[in-house]
Amino acid sequence: NWQNFVNATLITYYVAALSMVVAMGIGLVLALMRNSRNRIVQAPARLYLGIFRSFPLYVFLLWIYYGFKVAFNLGFEAIQAAVMALGLIAGAYMSEIFRSGLLAVDHGQYEAGLSIGLSLGQLYRKVVLPQVFRTVIPATVIILALSSFIIGWFFPSELARVDSATRKLRHDIATIGSMSRKEKGSGIVMGLTIIAWIALGHQIGLATLAIIGAVLLFAFRIVTWKDVEDYVNWGILLMYGGAIALGTAMAQTGAAEWLVSLALPIVKEQPYWLFLGIPLMTLVITEGMSNAAAVAVILPVAYGFCDTMGLNPTVTTFLVAVPSGLAFMFPISTPPNAIAFSSGYYLFKDVAKPGAIMGISSWIIMQGIIWFYWPLIGYHLIGSSP
Repeated sequence: NWQNFVNATLITYYVAALSMVVAMGIGLVLALMRNSRNRIVQAPARLYLGIFRSFPLYVFLLWIYYGFKVAFNLGFEAIQAAVMALGLIAGAYMSEIFRSGLLAVDHGQYEAGLSIGLSLGQLYRKVVLPQVFRTVIPATVIILALSSFIIGWFFPSELARVDSATRKLRHDIATIGSMSRKEKGSGIVMGLTIIAWIALGHQIGLATLAIIGAVLLFAFRIVTWKDVEDYVNWGILLMYGGAIALGTAMAQTGAAEWLVSLALPIVKEQPYWLFLGIPLMTLVITEGMSNAAAVAVILPVAYGFCDTMGLNPTVTTFLVAVPSGLAFMFPISTPPNAIAFSSGYYLFKDVAKPGAIMGISSWIIMQGIIWFYWPLIGYHLIGSSP
């Protein structure tokens, strides 16, 4: 009835608001760590992003709500578990949004602040962060709200109650018993691998350390090849690995840059059309490769227009950085999409339409922010910002 609907809506917005606060706090800290020149400070942030951006939300939610009870005898209420799961995972994505804002602040402002005697903390608190917040947060909140509505419209809940599933899970938790030797061994190997990623990631490489961890699992007979055959989805590994290889090849050979430079100059006679074309091109490219690769390919080409047409370099950076994180459709676009697709519970055709609508809607919202909001806060499309 309508009362249940109203209560569910209020709880949803309550959880979303708390999660956003947690995510913004985590994201800001991670962005500042990633922006540091100290590799020791950068390493934990890189590790956090590598783990949580690849973790399916529903799996992580179940792990916090039920897994903690089994592994640590630590239970959370439903709302607490939801806020923790959403906040921790969304924090990884918010960090990239904040980082794009940090990188877009002109380097001269850092030098000017330090030259007048501001400490690094005062510089970030009084000069840098206010610009980042007012630039990227409105677009993020609007896109998040619209995306939630689109997902709810296309994929309405089919279950009115989950009492039976909850009882079954609680029964399984009660009867599962203590952790076995193999479970403890896999936890130790995973913990050591994470520590090695933090301490030795830059010297040895994250991939090499991950392979060493996998070898240890076989060496101590924690897993067998039969387990790997039964539980590892090789198809999704080949698909995502192929996408990474394709994106790297296109970036290193210049093919992707050639495509971008071929498309963008079509509108070179009208500079304002670039503000339509650059975000759209970024959205298309980032569906087929990682967001970092998409930015590395498109941003140098976009910067070329700053000198020839007088585009604002700061706005140009935002035009590329913000849309690069808005990949909703293809499994190869981001690790969470690939992992969710590997579950086999849906086909590409199931998400193609809502993913395309979310992408187009995000581009339209970006246009509203670009043309109406950014000029109000001093980021003019042509020329330099004050």
